[in-house]
Amino acid sequence: MKAILRSCLLLALLAAGCSQHKPATKSKPDLPPASVELATASLGSDPVYEQIVGTVRPRTIARVSAKVSGRITELQTKIGKSVKKGDLLAEIDAAEIDARLDQAEAALSNARRELDR
Repeated sequence: MKAILRSCLLLALLAAGCSQHKPATKSKPDLPPASVELATASLGSDPVYEQIVGTVRPRTIARVSAKVSGRITELQTKIGKSVKKGDLLAEIDAAEIDARLDQAEAALSNARRELDR
């Protein structure tokens, strides 16, 4: 009995859903035709640029200093080049150091002569 009732209900719903009822259409105003331009699609790659404000900092910092002061006569490396510990980075003019050495040797010689006398 329930099966017959379900079947009748299903047929009624199916009949109601399949009716030829047309929805009311609204009349649209006549619009002028739109002008369009055709383009051919192609694959390619365009560079993407983005401007960002910030500060660039290195991961590691190397503090470079000379054991003696003087004028650099020759620079052996360039900024940004990788170097290892012990690599020669620059040559320093040793004329001032040589003059100090000569002065110290002369003072030592005078001190020895004074001692011998």
